[in-house]
Amino acid sequence: MDLGRRLKKRENLLLAYFLKSVYNLPTTKVLIDNLKGNSTWRQLCGWEFYSQVPSEATFSRAFKEFAELNLLDKMLETVVKENYKKKLVGHVSMDSTAINGREKSCRKNIPKKAKKKKKRGRKSKAELAAMKEQELAEVKTRRLEIQPNRSLEENLADLPRGCDWGGKKNSKGKTEYWCGYKLHLSLADGGVPLAAVLTSASPHDSQVAIPLMQMTSERATVLYDLADSAYDFRYL
Repeated sequence: MDLGRRLKKRENLLLAYFLKSVYNLPTTKVLIDNLKGNSTWRQLCGWEFYSQVPSEATFSRAFKEFAELNLLDKMLETVVKENYKKKLVGHVSMDSTAINGREKSCRKNIPKKAKKKKKRGRKSKAELAAMKEQELAEVKTRRLEIQPNRSLEENLADLPRGCDWGGKKNSKGKTEYWCGYKLHLSLADGGVPLAAVLTSASPHDSQVAIPLMQMTSERATVLYDLADSAYDFRYL
């Protein structure tokens, strides 16, 4: 039975993906140009001649498969478990970094709520009690309130993944805005990455802290988790 054209060897394409990441190449087209012009890079990826380098469409399909299979995170998980099986991690540091996206923001326009006319004068005890109950009900549905009682898979599925706008304070205390994503990392002593979670740019760092700790604890034995002031949230 003929199933069409044979797929290009994915191992070679994965090695090329690593090269693109290590050298921070902006596009796949730039990666292909470098592979065709650099024989050392081609041989590292398993291609002898420049004519063997696949097309941009082939690279795009392979990279999409890697993303859908969550291949890189599975590889990281395997490496961490193999190397930290009999080791104790003293401190794990959590932080996030901005990743600019080339696509448009996917955030939908949320209609503004109609403003209710406020009654003049003081509110009655019944009205104050009703407002307090409503506030408590909203708090119980917030992500940070329900994360501790859920599994890692449920917490990860609840996090937004699409490209949107976010803001983060830099070292000078000024807020910088970007459209794209946010990479949350958990690093062991010496800067060794133990876990990583990619989300939209909009979620606050504290909303990814619990899933990141859950993921790290499944891969290594950790004594302390360290984080900066961005994770100092009253609902955490």
